[in-house]
Amino acid sequence: MGTGFQAGILHPQLPDPSSITGPRRAIVRLTRHGEYAIRATLYLASLPAGKLASITEIASKEHIPRNFLAKILKDLQRAGILKSFPGAAGGYRLARDTGSITFRMIIEAGQGAGDDGDDDNGHADARPMTLSIFSRWSEANEAFNRILENTRLSDLPPWIPPSGGDEAKH
Repeated sequence: MGTGFQAGILHPQLPDPSSITGPRRAIVRLTRHGEYAIRATLYLASLPAGKLASITEIASKEHIPRNFLAKILKDLQRAGILKSFPGAAGGYRLARDTGSITFRMIIEAGQGAGDDGDDDNGHADARPMTLSIFSRWSEANEAFNRILENTRLSDLPPWIPPSGGDEAKH
């Protein structure tokens, strides 16, 4: 599976749209962290009510490196999306109803507050042509964010995890 969906990447030197759209953090693309956060959350949403899943189970079923997943699950827990239960029979489950969890919440928690992607999107090298598309960029970013804010786990059909397989090794 790829490293993630890239939405609205119009120019590699395009400055960060959050500087235009105001105090809200702009989500321009889905990083690997964000993709894995969604996959893990969808997997947990597919489980019967009350059933817990271990990190190893989620990593294996979703083909996510276990160590990478551990950090993401902690971020999702900190955001109040997941609840963890320690111990040999412990694991993770959703902390809330699927109708109250949006994809924007999952992505922001999974990508972490400081993860803006791989490239430097500073203003220093922005060209006038690049600057001229900011208003359209901002509109596209806001439309993308509205979709994420208005799409809840409960809006999707039941998740069917990929079949079998060992934990992905990256």
